[in-house]
Amino acid sequence: MYVTTIKTIHENMLPKTPAMEKIVNFLETFDFKKLVEGEDYPIDGDNIFARIQYYDSKPVEECKAEKHERYMDIVYMVEGVEEIGWCPYCPNIEVTEKYNEKNDVTFYRELVPESYVVVEAGTIVVISTSDVHRPCVRYGAEPSKVMKVVIKADAKVLFAD
Repeated sequence: MYVTTIKTIHENMLPKTPAMEKIVNFLETFDFKKLVEGEDYPIDGDNIFARIQYYDSKPVEECKAEKHERYMDIVYMVEGVEEIGWCPYCPNIEVTEKYNEKNDVTFYRELVPESYVVVEAGTIVVISTSDVHRPCVRYGAEPSKVMKVVIKADAKVLFAD
């Protein structure tokens, strides 16, 4: 997992590839209020596309731990705040839902060990295919109304020069 902000992405951008340049350009120029939840917005065909999510953050016990095989997640928090749980993949983590190729996701019971990062407006989190993560977690006592963009980037394309 890699964390930066929209203000510092150019200094901190990893990797510096044409695909990442397309993603940064999208994040800096697109009007996210035009996005419709449930639709995919191509940035580079099905290699890189964006999805908008609107929800209230939830208690940790209501949030699933997940991992992707093909697509990395580049999360941009537009509004609100949440925590994202994280741990490196380990084969000892108990699977609760086997890999679904169509949705590119496996769900897990827990993260071991589990660390959290606070994600507030302007934060960008890059989640690799070797990371298990738990999104949507409430930060603090009250839920937050979240608006975030999740860019799905094919890991092979993201790192290609």
